[in-house]
Amino acid sequence: MTGAQLNGLFRDASAPDPAPQGFLPGRILTVGVDPYGLFIGEVCRFWRGKRLGPGAGTNVVSPRGRPLLRAVAPSQPLEDTPDGNLEGFPFAVRVESGLVDPHLDVIALDYGIDSNPSPFLRRLRDELVHIEDGLYLGKILYRVGEAYRPVGFFSLGA
Repeated sequence: MTGAQLNGLFRDASAPDPAPQGFLPGRILTVGVDPYGLFIGEVCRFWRGKRLGPGAGTNVVSPRGRPLLRAVAPSQPLEDTPDGNLEGFPFAVRVESGLVDPHLDVIALDYGIDSNPSPFLRRLRDELVHIEDGLYLGKILYRVGEAYRPVGFFSLGA
């Protein structure tokens, strides 16, 4: 699917109710061809998915990405998981209106939280909608100045 098709699918969906919980495997679907999107795409090639809980979550990444992730976010804690991956990059989880799509309720995954020490990551926000049972579509937003711009899409689940 193209970015425009994914955006249309995203805008026709709604926030999952209830919000998903636990580990959801993820896949990057497309990343914008601007400098922010290309950089985020490079970092995300080690991404395995997200672990969601009530009000908070983290990302799960491959240990092969440790050098690049340390270069991007040197102060960001990464914890080893029992399955050999790494977990970190925390975010807050809440339902609210989309920043780019204000007519749409989304699950906001907000990295701009006090417990997140990385200035790069604090500019990120993911917005999640429900596509079908067990499948979610996420829009990656990056803050430039005071505005957020969409830079890519990902899927979670099935």
